[in-house]
Amino acid sequence: MKNLLIIISISLFVLSSCGPRPGSPEAKLKIMNEQNEIKKEKIIESQEATLDERPKWCDETPSSDYAIYACGMGESSNINIANSKANLQAKNLLAERQGTEIMSNIEQSLSEVSENVQEVFKQAIRNVTASKEIAGFKKIKSQVNSINGKYQYYVLLELPIGVANMAIMNKLKKNKEIKAIDGHEKAMADLEAEIEKRRKK
Repeated sequence: MKNLLIIISISLFVLSSCGPRPGSPEAKLKIMNEQNEIKKEKIIESQEATLDERPKWCDETPSSDYAIYACGMGESSNINIANSKANLQAKNLLAERQGTEIMSNIEQSLSEVSENVQEVFKQAIRNVTASKEIAGFKKIKSQVNSINGKYQYYVLLELPIGVANMAIMNKLKKNKEIKAIDGHEKAMADLEAEIEKRRKK
């Protein structure tokens, strides 16, 4: 009888160590947990692969006194869509940086005029750059990665500061609010001179 109790105890221990009974709620929960862990591992692996494949020139964009740079990234199962997304992101970044650049020129060249005049110029530039109409940029580098059935397209765009700012200047010259300011000709001339300094020779 004692031996039988020992055998039963051992059998129960072995059965309990084998995990939950197949089909039981516990077994289903265990399977779900295992599947979630696998998904998490795949996501982590995908993120690590993306970071490994990301070009260094996208994280460390060039700097220059004569040009603005921006990197864009687009992802899609369609390579053309990935390309379009990357270019759109880079162009939007260029527009933001262009606005910041010319605002800096305004502060330098129009420092002697009233705050009201400066604000009119700034608002006019905000309106121009908000349209995201970027002209004169060119593609410097691009890279395409294929990860988990999707394309990751990276593009580096360059926008010459002189060309970009002169395009804005041409629009500012037609701005009615600026034309209504007394002495706007001198303010425009000062701004244009400051911008001309940044034109690449």
